[in-house]
Amino acid sequence: MNTQRVFWTLLISLGAFLFLSNIHAADKMEEAFRNSVFPNDFGPTTINVSHYPKKMQAYYKLFLAKCSKCHSVARPINAQFLELTPKGEIFAKKEDPEIFKDTDVWKVSPVIWDKYVHKMMAKHGAVITKKEGHEIYEFLVYDSKMRKTGANTKKWEKQRERLLKNLEEITEGL
Repeated sequence: MNTQRVFWTLLISLGAFLFLSNIHAADKMEEAFRNSVFPNDFGPTTINVSHYPKKMQAYYKLFLAKCSKCHSVARPINAQFLELTPKGEIFAKKEDPEIFKDTDVWKVSPVIWDKYVHKMMAKHGAVITKKEGHEIYEFLVYDSKMRKTGANTKKWEKQRERLLKNLEEITEGL
């Protein structure tokens, strides 16, 4: 009789433990989702590069092949990052001053793509040579200038704001 009581007590305790663990795991998964999803993830996964120089078209193919192994290419394609040289930044402040107003839409830095490409190259499992990393970096710098500045400034701003709003709606209530 005593053995039976111990058995049922252990069984009930185990069930309660597993139930509470699942609640905790669900909370952890929700937190992980919230912390690992970017507005960029919900944007386009391709770029029309047909009007880019041939070299950039080749770098785009490399970018797609290498970067898609670890995450959706939507993440860098729709990132707010814009790398400008100090001279380019001075010029942009005169010609495109709005790109410095909202860091959720444009995050301007003289090293931002360089920093991120090196960070990705250092990730476990990333197989990107130094040469490939440099070519991916060159593509990202060129592409972000083409799609986020000049005549495309307003178009980029609308797209980025839509992505930010989409993420807010998706994660609302989590």
